[in-house]
Amino acid sequence: MRYKYKIYYSDRHRNQVMSCDPDTGKTEVEAQSLKDPYGLAIDNTGEILVSDKNSHRIVRLKKGNVEKIRTFDPDGHRKKHAVKYQDNPESPAGLFWEKGNSLLVCYSDDHTIYRVNKEGKLELVLGIPYARNYGFAGAAQEVKEEEIKNTPIHIPTSLVAKEDGTIFFIERGYQAVRKYEPKKGFASIFPLGLSHKFQNTKEILPKTNTNSYCAVFPTALAIEEDSLFLADGQHRCVYEIDLKSKEMTLVMQTSPNANKYGPGPVGIAMGKDKTLWVLDIAGNCLQGFQKTQEKHWKKVDAEFIFPQSAPLCGMGGTG
Repeated sequence: MRYKYKIYYSDRHRNQVMSCDPDTGKTEVEAQSLKDPYGLAIDNTGEILVSDKNSHRIVRLKKGNVEKIRTFDPDGHRKKHAVKYQDNPESPAGLFWEKGNSLLVCYSDDHTIYRVNKEGKLELVLGIPYARNYGFAGAAQEVKEEEIKNTPIHIPTSLVAKEDGTIFFIERGYQAVRKYEPKKGFASIFPLGLSHKFQNTKEILPKTNTNSYCAVFPTALAIEEDSLFLADGQHRCVYEIDLKSKEMTLVMQTSPNANKYGPGPVGIAMGKDKTLWVLDIAGNCLQGFQKTQEKHWKKVDAEFIFPQSAPLCGMGGTG
């Protein structure tokens, strides 16, 4: 099979952006000398956008060069506070390219999600534009919906969106996945009372007294039509969640014998041919999965094994 596209990911440990050709297994360095590159997105011209997290900026990779995207805050959301980076919110993390030439950005240390238009204008979508002391108790193994509903967001790290404006995002401060609908407000994705009747996969679920699932260490999201994909590093799994039926399907699970490098999947991206690519630290590999006619997920032949221990990575996209 010929894929005819590249897979891009951030090598955070080595401060560089990489690409992998699944047809040949060849990897290339796309950009270096960044400071904790995190999220990636491919814009409508095919250029790569990267959140250079510790430099508090978003950059565009253009013909091997790094070009900073200028952002500005004409509405004065941020100037009301004595913040250090008035026109560059702190620590951009997750990126998602919307149709209509706008970019959604999770600013993790700023506790906000902004929309950035093609001129660089910041539009506040969620959060309070200042890193206040919210008095959070820290990450929890289980999250009660009433505890996080209609509260300030805390350390957003990854996000995806539907065309109707619904946003799904990982909130590292709560170790939760949340949904925001412009007309309805916040809701937690878990617990949803989802069905988990997987054959021979009881080990993937946390030991609770209910059948509901709670993400322990959500690491990445992807979306394709009405399917939301979630990587859970602690459970070493990737799930597909049908947003209409609320049914949950296991896409992959790292072997228990392959966890010496760290947590499980840390990045996922959907290819234009509907191949779901998973960057798995525990398995020290990049591998793809496709849905069969029986609606099961099957591993494809293309797989890249890292020659050394897997870097601390994040998945961005394919193009």
